[in-house]
Amino acid sequence: MKVIIIKGLVVFDLDSTLIDAEIVDELGEICGRKGEIEDITRKAMEGELNYEESLRQRVKHLEGIRRKDVKETADKVPLMDGAKKTIQELQEMGYKTAIITGSFKTAAQHIGNKLGIDIVVANELVYEDGCATGQVEGPVTKSNSKGKVLKKLLSELKITNSSSIVVGDGANDLSMFKVAGYSIAFNSSPILTKKADVALNEKDLRNVLLKIRDNVC
Repeated sequence: MKVIIIKGLVVFDLDSTLIDAEIVDELGEICGRKGEIEDITRKAMEGELNYEESLRQRVKHLEGIRRKDVKETADKVPLMDGAKKTIQELQEMGYKTAIITGSFKTAAQHIGNKLGIDIVVANELVYEDGCATGQVEGPVTKSNSKGKVLKKLLSELKITNSSSIVVGDGANDLSMFKVAGYSIAFNSSPILTKKADVALNEKDLRNVLLKIRDNVC
């Protein structure tokens, strides 16, 4: 029997990282609240607004949206350039891949399946009769949630912190950057760029792959 050796774990944020869009903003367009939601998203990603409060404010604007709208939106949003190649080659190199996102499981899992991601951790909208209530629940609702989720995954997979790599773009990724052995800020807000091992400013995930090859392998 062939023994598969796990080299490490590479974790990606979802919005504006694996996809070239923000799911919550796109859903806001459906219900006519995109402008308000985009403003809250920007403040949250730049660290101007508490993440937990910003998430609940944005989700409140999505009250009444249908589950099928979330699925359809996830199917339409563009993948970030190089996403498929990057995930495929990381896995060929021996890395497990994961999404840890404050976005919604219905969308995140759909995109994870499309890319062949190994693990998806996300929140979910609360629904009644197929329509969102304006509430959210899940493991990524606080500013330090992503770091806690990453620690839990590393423990379960028996991977050391030093063998983990994270890629993100906003202030809510800071807690992961503190845990991981190597952190990549991808077209990120200044608050995250300052804490990263490396910052990339081109919307092409193949540059992430090159950095991992050059600096970690």
